[in-house]
Amino acid sequence: MIRAASGRIGGITDFRRRAGAPAVSMAAAFVMTAVLITLISERLERRFGLQWDLTQNRVYSISKATKEALALLDKGLTIYTVYPAGNEDVTIGELLRRYEMASRQVKVKNIDPIRNPLFTQQFEGAGTIENNSIIVVKDGETSDYRVIKPQNLYEWNLKGDRLYAAGLAAEQRVTSAILSLAGGERRRVFFVEGHGEKTTRDLYYLSGLLENDDYLVCDYHLVYNNTMLEEGDLLLFASPRRDLTEEEAGILDNFLDSGGNAIFYIDIFAPELPNFSRILDEFGLNLKPELVVEADADFFINDSVILAPIINDHQATQMLREAGTVPVMPRCRSVNAASREGISNAPLFSTSPKSYGKTNPLSMSLEKETGDIDGPFILAAAAENISAKSRVVLFGSTDFISSLEAVRFAGNLAVFMGGISWAAGQSLTVAIEPKLMVNPPLDIQDARTIYSLAVALVGGLPALTLLAGFVVWRMRLAR
Repeated sequence: MIRAASGRIGGITDFRRRAGAPAVSMAAAFVMTAVLITLISERLERRFGLQWDLTQNRVYSISKATKEALALLDKGLTIYTVYPAGNEDVTIGELLRRYEMASRQVKVKNIDPIRNPLFTQQFEGAGTIENNSIIVVKDGETSDYRVIKPQNLYEWNLKGDRLYAAGLAAEQRVTSAILSLAGGERRRVFFVEGHGEKTTRDLYYLSGLLENDDYLVCDYHLVYNNTMLEEGDLLLFASPRRDLTEEEAGILDNFLDSGGNAIFYIDIFAPELPNFSRILDEFGLNLKPELVVEADADFFINDSVILAPIINDHQATQMLREAGTVPVMPRCRSVNAASREGISNAPLFSTSPKSYGKTNPLSMSLEKETGDIDGPFILAAAAENISAKSRVVLFGSTDFISSLEAVRFAGNLAVFMGGISWAAGQSLTVAIEPKLMVNPPLDIQDARTIYSLAVALVGGLPALTLLAGFVVWRMRLAR
């Protein structure tokens, strides 16, 4: 009996061994297939971008504007990240991978500053390169590059004594650097001071935006300065409160006659500015004193002096029209664009035929009164001196850019950048809003909704789980 049992046990073991051999082979084949599929999928993912960004704010995706910019590349470039090994920024890395996927002209490489301490020295013409920086370089042209500082890759907020990254601004920075390399020379934008204007200190968010778009930005006094103005430079007058002196007017005249460019933001509360007016008149532009009131509800927001204007077809408004957004322009005065020999000018934004102008801007009533002027009105206009190749833009408002809250409207951002890019003669420009990295908390005002959600989450879900468990238990008993 023992022998028989032993023989039978040995037979079973033999059978199990014979039966187990194919199972082991199948398992090994399955593992090898899985490894091969993983390797192939990674290659396909890198080659064709077969990956989905499921984050709420599309943090790891690149915009249409970036893809269009990459399509313009006719020569390779390399995006170097400067991270010590093991301390790479995963978010930035994932974003830059999308650049590689979108264009064969782009390569991304990380340089470990500890192992390669001398590598970054060739790019330190503008100062020492910090860890976590990004360097964008044309292949074969190490003298032509752009450096993006680590603090400019994110938007930062301060809560108490803690600084945290609230938005990802890296795409704007990297794409602007690529466009700048493709477009050649960097343009200079000067915020003019000396007449009560807002300077880079007041409009730091705009100067930062321009720097992110690879413009060279600083304040400038027309008389007292250490920098000579050159053809192609852009002067920005943001809400002047005093007129130009005769000397300054002469300097500005010569600058505009020599291929210089200027943008004027002059609001409803500005005093009479005869020298400014004379220079603008040479381009067929002048300001009217009335406050524009919009009576058509389709063209104002919340208040009849907070305008959502008609956007006219012009290169300076192209960015705005492509984005499909509308600017919000409070408290505007009207602009006149008249014909002048050798000057080409055109309206950028205008009001509806139902609008009217308050000849007394300080009136307590916005209702139309005797003496008020019928619209429509031009709110901003662009002009070009064809022979001198100088460009001027005149806005009858400053409020749409005078605060961080105002310029955060996507339409206002596009108005500002569109005017700058046209006046500076930059055909390649991009305005990409930072992507939020902090999701706002759920704000529910209705008490009944709050109680209903509490009951559903605290009571309902556990009850459903118990019910499902009970049903499964009964089904197993019934078998």
